[in-house]
Parts: sequence; structure tokens; C-alpha cells
Amino acid sequence: MPCAPDEELRRLRGMLDGAFAFVGLLSADGMMIDANYATVEGLGLRREDIIGKPVWETYYWSHARASREMMRDAVERAALGEVVRGDFIARAGKETFIVIDATFAPVRRDGRVVEIVVSAVDVTERVAHAEAARKVRHQLEAAQRIAHIGSWQWDLVAGTAVWSDQCYRLMGWDVAGRRATLDAFKAAVHPDDRAAVEAVMRRAVEQGVPADIEHRVVWPNGEVRILHQLGEAERDVNGRPIRMIGTSRDITVLRNTCDELVEEKLRAEAASQTKSRFLANMSHELRTRLNAIIGFSELLLNGDDLPTSKRREYLNDVYAGGKHLLSVINDILDISRIEAGKVEVRDEITTAGELIDAARRMIRPRAEEAGIQLHCRADHSGLNLRVDRRLMLRALLNFAGNAVKFTERGG
Repeated sequence: MPCAPDEELRRLRGMLDGAFAFVGLLSADGMMIDANYATVEGLGLRREDIIGKPVWETYYWSHARASREMMRDAVERAALGEVVRGDFIARAGKETFIVIDATFAPVRRDGRVVEIVVSAVDVTERVAHAEAARKVRHQLEAAQRIAHIGSWQWDLVAGTAVWSDQCYRLMGWDVAGRRATLDAFKAAVHPDDRAAVEAVMRRAVEQGVPADIEHRVVWPNGEVRILHQLGEAERDVNGRPIRMIGTSRDITVLRNTCDELVEEKLRAEAASQTKSRFLANMSHELRTRLNAIIGFSELLLNGDDLPTSKRREYLNDVYAGGKHLLSVINDILDISRIEAGKVEVRDEITTAGELIDAARRMIRPRAEEAGIQLHCRADHSGLNLRVDRRLMLRALLNFAGNAVKFTERGG
């Protein structure tokens, strides 16, 4: 049964006042004609505070001139027939402000705008959530950029990809340039690594095992980088793979550093082995000469009846042995200085024979240990040389050491 007009108006008014939205009626020039309960009493206002006033001069916009200008602009556009929608910051209390999503809809009669209906909802919480999400995204992007880690997702059904900005940087691509596709990614993988990458991804999709692989990519400028990919396939309720998610990390510096450390370790081990062999050779040489000196000294001490000629022979042997030991010790000290980098090039006169003899003494124990015969032939042993004796001796030892190292036993 149809209601009387007054009853319909009361019902309509009840519906508007019971709504959680803010609803108001403006004249075409922006004067407040009416508003529902949520707009007035719901905010602790009186109707005489807003009715009959330009909407931009009401309590809601009293906090900032910019807000009043935005409201005036929205009303003027609606008065020209445009439906205007936007977010506005409104005062909702002495120290309370809310964000509203407001729509200004023109009401026409006889083809012209006579009134404007304003409806708005409080979106403060939604805006706060959106701002918090934006901050989280910003922090995540910053963390990925700093750590050289990017995140990616492949939609296996639609064949599309979503990459973080850092993923583009790891590929050497402009973030605002090309879009990520599976074909573009495969084309950027180093040709020698492409088959391995495809196999790992295929196993992850078909068998459900995690994808874990290091591979090279070639940047558009030709630079080669090393990436570490980690990923896994997600499946629907029926067990069908629907997407892959994962991360990319640039490990170029790490891998190069590891390779350098391994090389340095090998060099250090080789140097340590060389030094150990050198010390073993020198200890053998020192013990041999010391034993000889001690033996001759004992003969001299206990041989009161030794003839003078024999005593002189033994003394000469002791003297020669002492000089030999001094020469060996000097050689060791010279080589130690060279290894320590404290090299001072000296201009000296020495003989080829003396250098060759020193090198032979130092390399002989090593040759004997390796079962190699050491022959020394010096046709010009008396030749005088103007050299730095230490550096020349080190060069001879390197040559002789390599000869021993690469000669088979019995040679």
C-alpha cells in the first residue's frame, strides 16, 4: 500500500540518518541545504553551525586553507555538470582528522544543475593500511637493492612474470624499460649455463624439488655477472603447479673473492712446501758440515801424537768447514731478505764458479732425496761477474729447483 508523501520523507530521512556514510545536499553555488545525522550530530555539531553556509567555510575544512580550496574546486566542477570524486582530509573533532572518499554528484532539472549531492565515507583506516604497505614495499626494495637480492614470480598458467625492481638491476636491465618474460630471461643466461638452468627449473615444476643453482648472465653491455637462484613451485588443491616464486642474488664479487682466496691458498701452500724443502736442505747441509768440524776437532784434541802435517790438514779442514757454514748461513739470510721484500740491489764482483758452487751445495740434498744425479759443469768457473750475488743466487736456485722438480727419479 503506497505511503503518504510525509511518511515516505520520514522513511527516507530515517534511512539517511541511519547510514554510516556522510550525506549532504548543496545548492549549485555550494551552500549547505541539508545533511544527515552522521554529518552533523554524529560529529558533535549543531545544524545551525553548517546549514546555510558555503560548504568550504564549514567546520570540516577550518583547519587548512588548502582543504577549503580543494572543496571549493570540487563544488565548482560539479556545478558545471561533472561528477567529482576524491580523497579529502576533514576535521572530525578538536584534534581529530579523518580521510574521506567523497563524491559530488550534480542534480539536474530542465537540463541545468540546481543542486549537488555529496556522499562520503571514512577511509582513514584504508589509507593508513595503504601507506603502511607502501612503506613496507619501499623498505623491502631498499633491502633488496642493498643486499643485491631480487624477488620474482612466474605464473605458470598465464605465462607471465612479476619481478621486483632489483631483479631488473641484477639482469642489467632498465627498470622502466623491457618487461620480464621467460624467453627474455633465458636469452640473457650465459649460453654455457642455459641448459642447466632450464633443467633445474623443469625439475622444480615437475618433481616439486627446490630450485637451487648458480649461473652466469650476460648484461646488454656484455658484462658477465654470476647469479644464485633459489625457488620453488606452488601447486593448487589438485597438485598442479600454478606458479614459481624465488629470489635472485648477485654473487659475482663473492665468487670472484672465493676464487682469489683459493688461488692465494694454493700459492701459500706451494710457498710453504718450498720453504720446508729449503729448510730441510739447509739443515742437512749444516749438520753435515758441523759433524765434520766436530770430528776433526775431536781428532785434534785427542791426537797428541799426530804429526804436524796431519794437524795442519785437519785444521785446514775445520777452517774450510767453518767458511762453508758461514757461506751457507749468509745464503740463507740473503734469501730471507729477498722473501721479506727488503731487497737492496748491490753492485758486486764475484766469480761464476763461486755462485755455481753455492747453488750446488744448496740444491744437492734435494736432488739426492729425489733420486736424481746432480752434475755440475762450469767451464768458465773463473769468470768474473758484476752482479748482485744474492739475486743471482736466487735465480740459479729457481732454475735448479725447477730442474729437480720436473726430472724423473733416476735421471
